[in-house]
Amino acid sequence: MLIEGADPQIPNQLKMIMTMNDVLSALIELSNADTRQEVETAMLAVRSAADLDFAAVEPLASSIVRRADEMFRLKRLAGSDDLTGIANRRVFRDALDRECARHQRFGSGVAIILLDLDELKVLNDKSGHAAGDMAIIATARVCEASVRAADLVARLGGDEFVVLLPQTDDVNARLVVERVRQRMEKTTICSTRLKASMGYAATSEGFSGADSLLRKADERLYAEKRAKLEAKTRHKHRENPPRKRLAPRVMPRHIP
Repeated sequence: MLIEGADPQIPNQLKMIMTMNDVLSALIELSNADTRQEVETAMLAVRSAADLDFAAVEPLASSIVRRADEMFRLKRLAGSDDLTGIANRRVFRDALDRECARHQRFGSGVAIILLDLDELKVLNDKSGHAAGDMAIIATARVCEASVRAADLVARLGGDEFVVLLPQTDDVNARLVVERVRQRMEKTTICSTRLKASMGYAATSEGFSGADSLLRKADERLYAEKRAKLEAKTRHKHRENPPRKRLAPRVMPRHIP
């Protein structure tokens, strides 16, 4: 019901102002979106707010979406390893710190696995560095195929990898280690079967910070490397036992 003498266009003008406010709010939400899901949700809000006038704001909305896509692409490149495409050291460390903070607050648990390729240099020398790169890429794929979608596989550098396992105890971390090991041993590059040394650590064994987890996993990894080296040395000695050294001949003393 209109007030006598009031401009009959005022309700329509108010509606237009309210619509534009809704559209503006939706566009601001779209420009502040940090994930693809947030972009899609905000875009639906823009369409809903604009209603029949979406064509008027579509160029601006599309421009914001394109900018968001480029931002996501740059973020992905900044956080990924150039060779394998998996997460890099920085992304892993950020994720580890978050999971450790979550564990301290909620007791959710977290485990990590460190992995180091065995004898990558031998493969490089025998078949070339391209073969070495193939081995690194294959290792990344094996790790990804061996874990859950919620887990994180990252390359620390060279032939070193790490797997972050949220909500995982030491028993299940060991199961993942064996799963990765079995898949690795079924993978060959240039007729060479891939092998790796691994070490794990979990908050279920005791927790005093993210660095303590890394140290524990590193200790287990190098203990496995030492055990392999010692076994290889023993095997080599069995196949090629060292020749017995003859005792020096003692000449009889001259008796006058």
